[in-house]
Amino acid sequence: MLGKLLWCMVSGRLLLRREWFKEPQNDISLMFKDDPHALIINTILEKCVVERSQNCASITDLHAMVIAYVHVVEHGGQPLDEGVPRPCHVCGFGFYRREVLKADTLAYRFTVSNSDRGADTSTIFVQFYICDSCGHIELFRTRSR
Repeated sequence: MLGKLLWCMVSGRLLLRREWFKEPQNDISLMFKDDPHALIINTILEKCVVERSQNCASITDLHAMVIAYVHVVEHGGQPLDEGVPRPCHVCGFGFYRREVLKADTLAYRFTVSNSDRGADTSTIFVQFYICDSCGHIELFRTRSR
């Protein structure tokens, strides 16, 4: 019941039939598709809106999960899952989109040189995310090539 109450509070609706919060008409991440935190709410709902009570997370586990997610939100964090919207930190209007510079390439080799001595270089693999409004670039390190 706690999960259904949370769903009602977030969605603004009065009733969630059964455990159908993932149906398109009830999915929080679709209702608030530009909000990166909607995925967090769905993750919490998955643990407490269940068909059988034995599949429900304990109150201790739910409490720990909510505290962890509140910490993430308070510090400006957001899930990095593919498909989660990433609002631009610079212009505030656009969204970061993963830039694919070469077809079917997951990551790019990024070489950094010491400006004083060109021989001192380091290489890391990164993914590029570029704001579709202002062009601000975010880099995420990855282990894959």
